[in-house]
Amino acid sequence: MRRWLPSALTSAPSVAAGPLTLARRVTVWLRGNRRVLGRALPFVLLVLGGLLWLRAFQGVSWGALARDVGRAGPWVVLLFAAPAVGNFVHMLGWRALLERSLRPRLGRAFRIFVAAQAGNELGASVLGESLKVALLPRALRGAALRAVFWDNLAALGALLCVLLSGLAFSFHEMAPEAHGRVLAVVLGGALLLGVAARLFARRYGARPNRAQLLAAFFAHLLGKLWIVVEMALALALLGKASAVSSAILGFSSTLGSCLGAPVPGQLGVVEGALVAAAHAARQSVSTVLCVALLRRARGLFWIALGAIFAVLLTRKTGLAQSGDDVSLDAARAPQS
Repeated sequence: MRRWLPSALTSAPSVAAGPLTLARRVTVWLRGNRRVLGRALPFVLLVLGGLLWLRAFQGVSWGALARDVGRAGPWVVLLFAAPAVGNFVHMLGWRALLERSLRPRLGRAFRIFVAAQAGNELGASVLGESLKVALLPRALRGAALRAVFWDNLAALGALLCVLLSGLAFSFHEMAPEAHGRVLAVVLGGALLLGVAARLFARRYGARPNRAQLLAAFFAHLLGKLWIVVEMALALALLGKASAVSSAILGFSSTLGSCLGAPVPGQLGVVEGALVAAAHAARQSVSTVLCVALLRRARGLFWIALGAIFAVLLTRKTGLAQSGDDVSLDAARAPQS
């Protein structure tokens, strides 16, 4: 018994006092192994996501999928390049929340944002957010951290609007039992948004002005709606163009990304959401999975590009301790 109980047992008398019931043993074990569990959880979720991914492709002919992918031809490069638009628009929202003296140049801000997004894809959708702070001057990181927080709240608000609009658009196409689930996600997110904004503003007493928040919100809204254009492009490359299908699949992909946020890359969750929406989108499962494969390959490309940007930016700035585009003297001067 003593071997598997951690040393935290002696440092947590409030938990260990009295007889060791099963609940107390579990509590002490979790406290003592929190770091190990935190490191193992992403891998466990990745394995579960992989199982969901395999289940989504179960019974599908890989030869047929390969032929469908081949139809895209060299024009598939447009699909791989499409996220540049969405990332740029999202970047404008984050940059708008920074103080004028803190805003990097557009090119540098885009590289930072892409690097951060690559980290987000690999870790619970928040791993890369620290880069938006670490790659700015150390003395200004407090303001950068506040900008990241409000940027994430603006993105969450935009996400809720997209989910609500998608629900309204595809209300008659969705299964009745799905209505309540989507509404629960939206209402839960709205509650989280309101509570987080209030607590943060009360604790730190710093809130961007209304124009900055609105600029960030609409930038993220447009960036999230861009996925409909990406879906339309993918379907057009496969010879299955349809505006309605693009909207439904874009909404379903967004919902899957939201629900699968803790899973690295939302592996398996997005594919499952697209397969579930295939009938409503009036597309075959094979076509939907072909779109999913193309988007997954494109996602790997952007993760690799973001990793390259992260390495280059980190080397150039020394994690913002020297050689930054925005020195402290320049940071005090107004920029546009």
